[in-house]
Amino acid sequence: MPRKSIAAQSVAPVIDASKARQRPPPVEGLRDDEKAIWKRITAAMPADWFRREHLDLLARYCQHQARADRYNKMASVFTAADIGERIELDDLDRISRMADRDSRAALALARSMRITHQSQLRAETAATKARNRGYIPPEFDGDEEWRPWK
Repeated sequence: MPRKSIAAQSVAPVIDASKARQRPPPVEGLRDDEKAIWKRITAAMPADWFRREHLDLLARYCQHQARADRYNKMASVFTAADIGERIELDDLDRISRMADRDSRAALALARSMRITHQSQLRAETAATKARNRGYIPPEFDGDEEWRPWK
């Protein structure tokens, strides 16, 4: 077999775009906010990260995350002055517990699909990044004088 010239070796091969791995489209039955989460997650991960058997798991993650976001938005419109007038404490507590439950479920699914930041870094890599993080503004460097609640 003849050897290829340097010029021939330096040319990148043409890849047929129709055979390239596409990101999975959102599954049927997802709401618009859940589809937005789906698209954000699939765009952030490599194209071959989610195989067909993982799509139901990803759909459940999107549903839990969107529901937790909705509950948190519901709870965030109320202030301490609203308790007793616009909403009862038990109702606000119920909304907060529902948000927490869906957040925990979403986190468990994210961990199992290895889409959390922690699951993508080895401990040694994370330690190196923390050491080499560069300049930190004085208000965030752990200074005892800076207390945002004062």
